[in-house]
Amino acid sequence: MGSKLSLARATVIAAIITALTAILIVVVPKWGDAASQTYSVTVRSMAGQSGVIDAKVILQLSGGPAALEARTDSNGQARMLIPSVAIGKPGRLQVEADGYEPYRQELDVNAGSLPVQILLAKRLSSDSR
Repeated sequence: MGSKLSLARATVIAAIITALTAILIVVVPKWGDAASQTYSVTVRSMAGQSGVIDAKVILQLSGGPAALEARTDSNGQARMLIPSVAIGKPGRLQVEADGYEPYRQELDVNAGSLPVQILLAKRLSSDSR
C-alpha cells in the first residue's frame, strides 16, 4: 500500500512541475533575450560634478512596454534593461531629482546612442516647484 501512495504522490508532483514549467514558458516575458540591451547612465550635478543620489531615471517607450524606471545609486549611476521590442523606436528619457531642474530628451531608444552622463542644474531656491 505504501508504494501505491508514493507512486500517486510522485505522479501528482510531476504533474505540478510540468504545469508550472509550461506556465513559466508561456507567461514570463522575454526581458532577458539576446537582443535586449543594458543601459547605464551617470547623473551628475552641474555644480561640482558629484553624483546625484536617488535620482529617478525614466525611459518612456513608444509602442512598447510600460516605461522603464531606475534610481541612481550612491555614485549617481542607474542601470536598466531595455527589451528588444523597444530598440530603435522613439522614446523619451527623463531624469528627476529633488533640488534639481528636470531633464527631458526625445530620442531613438538604443543603448549605444543614449547619453552615458546627464548633468542636472540645481533648482533656484525662488522656484516654487
